[in-house]
Amino acid sequence: MGWSTTEGGSVEYKNMADVTDLASAGESVTLYAVWKDTRTIFNITYMQDMTSTICDNTTTPSSGATETTTSHSFSTDLAPETTLTDSRDGKTYTIRKLADGNCWMAQNLDLDLDTNTALTPEDSDVSADWTPSESTFTGASSGWQGTDQNSHSYDPGNRVYISFYTSDDGDTSATEDSHSANTGHVGNFYNWYGATAGTGNESLEDQYDNASGSVCPKGWKLPTEYDSSSDAIGDDSYYKLLTTTYKIESSKDGTIAILNGPLSFVRAGYYDFDFNRENGTDYTGYYWTSTLYSAAYVYHLTFYSDGSTPRGRGRHIGDALPIRCVAK
Repeated sequence: MGWSTTEGGSVEYKNMADVTDLASAGESVTLYAVWKDTRTIFNITYMQDMTSTICDNTTTPSSGATETTTSHSFSTDLAPETTLTDSRDGKTYTIRKLADGNCWMAQNLDLDLDTNTALTPEDSDVSADWTPSESTFTGASSGWQGTDQNSHSYDPGNRVYISFYTSDDGDTSATEDSHSANTGHVGNFYNWYGATAGTGNESLEDQYDNASGSVCPKGWKLPTEYDSSSDAIGDDSYYKLLTTTYKIESSKDGTIAILNGPLSFVRAGYYDFDFNRENGTDYTGYYWTSTLYSAAYVYHLTFYSDGSTPRGRGRHIGDALPIRCVAK
C-alpha cells in the first residue's frame, strides 16, 4: 500500500511515489512497509481478530445462497462460514458472511458475566474497563426492577427448541427444527443495561440514541437502528437491511426463512423481569439492538410463528433478551 516513518503506522508515502528531502545530508531515515490486509474470515482464529477489512475481503453471497462453505471461494452461491473462538472464555461461534454484506454470528452470544472479571477494550466492545454489577444466574432468580442500573443476565442451559407454526385455519402445530443452531446451548439472555455493558443507561433519553458499547467481543457490536421517517434502508438499520435483503416478510414463510440457514435465528423467547420467568420460548424470537425507542423501550428484531418485525419496539429495557453480534 505504501510506506510509513513509524513502525505500524499509516501510509505517509504511496508506493512508487517520488519523494525528496526525507533527511538532511548524512542523516538516514527508516521507512516501514504498510501492507494491504488481504485476510478473510478463514484466515483468523479469534472473534477479537475481526475487522471491517477482513469482512469486506470475504465474498458476499447472493440472497439465494442457503448452503455454506468453510473455505474461501469467489462463488456467490455459497455463504462463507467459519468457526471463531472468543478469547474471553474459549467458547466458539459459527460466523457467516451474509448477503447484506455484513459478517454475523450465527449463534447467540453465550458470555457469562462475572462480577470478578472486567471486560476490557482489548477483548470487548467497550471503550474502558467495565465490570458487571451482577453475575449471570441459572435457575430461579429473585428478580429485579426493570429500570435498575445493574447488569442482569440469565443462562437457560442446554435445550432443543421446537418451531411452532400457525396454519391457515388457526391451528398451531409443533415441528422440531433440526438445524444445529437451534439445538444445545443457545446463549444467554441479557437485560439492556447488561447487553450494552452499562452504556445503555439513564444518559440516553431520546429516540434513536445509541448505546456506545456492548458485551460483544472486540471488533463486533450490537446491531443499530436508523433515524429515518421513511421506509428507506439505512446503513445503520441492520435488521431491516438483513430481512429486506433476504425478502423476509411478516408471514409464516418469512419466519421459516429467518429460522433456517444461513440466518439460523432461534425462537428462544426472553426472560420477563416482571414475572421473573422465561416467556415465549419456542414461539417467539427477540434480539436486542443498541438503539433506544423511548425512555424504557428499545428497538429489537421480533419474529413469531407467522411473521417477523425487524423494527419491533415493545421490549422493556428490564427484560433479558438474546444477542446476535455483527462485525463492525
